[in-house]
Amino acid sequence: MTDTPHAQHIMSQVESVLSAEKHLLLSGQVHRVAELAEEKVQAMEAFDSLLRDAGHLLRAENFQQRLKGIIQAAAENSIHFRAVQNGLQNIVSRLGRGLINRMACRRRSPKPPEIILRRLDG
Repeated sequence: MTDTPHAQHIMSQVESVLSAEKHLLLSGQVHRVAELAEEKVQAMEAFDSLLRDAGHLLRAENFQQRLKGIIQAAAENSIHFRAVQNGLQNIVSRLGRGLINRMACRRRSPKPPEIILRRLDG
């Protein structure tokens, strides 16, 4: 059975990981979010276990506020992740359109100069 100090420790770990993740997302260091993956998985597994096994502890008012904060932080990070994903998709889309436009321009471009010069000489 989980006791109060252990439950608080687990919640602190989750809060810490979510805070670090948010900092990386908002500071443009998305590439570093993967560094938190293992720590986040461990924290979330412990948190899941806490929710499953210590529901009676989590009904207390002081835990309720922390739970709401964790849920809000996770939801906010999800929004930030989606914003980053959308931004990356837009970049890829623009790069793809640019590449397609360049290829189309090459097909419509005039003949290479050496062919034109040969025609003028001949």
